[in-house]
Amino acid sequence: MDEFEECIRMGIHEFLIYDDTFTVNKQRVLDICKEVVKRKLDIGFDIRARVDTVNKDVLKWLKKAGCRGIHYGGGSPYRIESPNSNRPKTS
Repeated sequence: MDEFEECIRMGIHEFLIYDDTFTVNKQRVLDICKEVVKRKLDIGFDIRARVDTVNKDVLKWLKKAGCRGIHYGGGSPYRIESPNSNRPKTS
């Protein structure tokens, strides 16, 4: 939180939390969001997440803390990286 406050003092209020695992630990997300609200930090931010790692409570607190967008990822990294995957060929 101290880093956010330092950025705010320098005039930076918008952030992208570029962490694919940000929402995996729901309690961590709730703790961060509640601290942002408690400190009344004037920030906006976007996060990256997997659909299966959020719930209504997490979404509620993300919004209260200033989250303005969630970039959802999908698919299996193995299937994307595997040259021998059985994905249909596209033209």
